[in-house]
Amino acid sequence: MVPFIARTATGLRDIKASSRLLIRSHTLDGHSKSILSLDIYDGILITGSKDRQAKIWDLECGIERSNLGLHANNVTCVRFIPNTHLALSVSTSTVRIWDLRVSQSIRTLHSSGLTTEGEVLPENSSRQNMVPVSETFISAAEIDPTGRLLFTSYCGDVRIWNMEKFAAFGRLNCATHGPRSEVTCLEVLDDVRPKVFTGSRDHYVKLYDVSAEGEGIYDASFEFTPRHYDSVTSIRVFNDSLFTASKDLNIMRFSLRDMKRDHVELRSHNKWIMDMCLVPAQRTLLATVCREGSIKLWDIVSNRKLRLIEELSHAHNESINTVIANSSLIFTGSRYILWHYFSNLLQSPLKIFLLADRDLAKELK
Repeated sequence: MVPFIARTATGLRDIKASSRLLIRSHTLDGHSKSILSLDIYDGILITGSKDRQAKIWDLECGIERSNLGLHANNVTCVRFIPNTHLALSVSTSTVRIWDLRVSQSIRTLHSSGLTTEGEVLPENSSRQNMVPVSETFISAAEIDPTGRLLFTSYCGDVRIWNMEKFAAFGRLNCATHGPRSEVTCLEVLDDVRPKVFTGSRDHYVKLYDVSAEGEGIYDASFEFTPRHYDSVTSIRVFNDSLFTASKDLNIMRFSLRDMKRDHVELRSHNKWIMDMCLVPAQRTLLATVCREGSIKLWDIVSNRKLRLIEELSHAHNESINTVIANSSLIFTGSRYILWHYFSNLLQSPLKIFLLADRDLAKELK
């Protein structure tokens, strides 16, 4: 992990950088290919990459804490499982459950609903581009905020897993409109009856109301219209508002009170919007990232429209595939991970460590 110093085109230090809301802070470089997924919990970061690796990082010391081993193909999704010592990683048709205390795989969940003991791939195993006949590629996965239920795509449906028993208990029916489409993103809200939002490659966003146990087959309780013009890439919910992003470059805002669209931000980015996240600062913001490598911050509180308040053009030289945030830091994943922090929203001094070697960490003043 190395600190970032903003410079002008001539190589001089950019003295205007300190006055910006969003400032590049540090770079975390540990994967050999692009990062596809991030998650953070209590100063620990988990990453999934095209290099078939999933890794755990200690952000306080700025070091790699453990490598979760080789996967069959790209690691497309990683998540910490709330209220446990477990994490999950998704690759091809499987979800591997990891015990972080020993960095070992304890269960493997298959897209078909089967469960096996933890699998370990040898280091010299080749990349697998095919899945068994009874399986299908998992294109989207999300854990509910309690850690009890896991939702994974299965063709045009979504499978519901009970994480206490590691068993498939239910299904969200017809999350897509066509058999050749697929679920591309999920958002889960914890409620008396959990609410699940699905986005699909055929442009639709749907809402499902699920029981607390997740048992049974559920049909969509609502389908949001108008739909996007391309694949839905990200869904986020804040208070009574639903935000959806798509490869059509647009961001839509729907009211969850009357289920109608309040606003559409046309051409909010120049290239495909890859991901969004809520930034829980003093005033909640929406961060969006795109294939061009840019990141934008939007005010979503002042009114029903989205007001752009900050933009970092080409924050990465390649596509930003994923973004997450806490109260003071935003993490963007591309070929490497960039840390951005809010210069005027920090509640306490920012303490970050620079790795000098494998045995020594030097605190940045």
